[in-house]
Amino acid sequence: MHQITEKGLLVAVLFGGFGGGPLWAAESLTGTYTLRGTQGAITLVLNQEANGKVSGSLNGGDLALVLKGMAQPTGVVVGATATAQGQFASYFHVTRVGDQVAFDLIGSNAKNEPDLSKKTRITFPLTVPGLALAQGYPAKAIRVVVPT
Repeated sequence: MHQITEKGLLVAVLFGGFGGGPLWAAESLTGTYTLRGTQGAITLVLNQEANGKVSGSLNGGDLALVLKGMAQPTGVVVGATATAQGQFASYFHVTRVGDQVAFDLIGSNAKNEPDLSKKTRITFPLTVPGLALAQGYPAKAIRVVVPT
């Protein structure tokens, strides 16, 4: 199997449409996002540093992945996922779309490059604890932001 490498991360960054300028996003996606799946909760954790580096995890059901990536000036985060043992699993692309966080797992082709035909999207709705319930809607996800 493949290890997450600087080259693999670079491919993911290039895949994400990296232009010039700073690597950090205008709005940080740092937080914990939870969604009820068919096999229980799916949890996405993202930690974005001031320099744009992003780390985190995706867990739930059969998923147990470690995330490493870079934020782009557009607010998109791209990178690679690995198993707990450090073996490359897939690429990822995450962005905020309105009141949702769209997380795409993207498989690779024979050359270990991202292959969009192997994309799986997981959408995490954003809600503020208490607000959705006060409006009479069930809370689907909770975003917890830790001030830095």
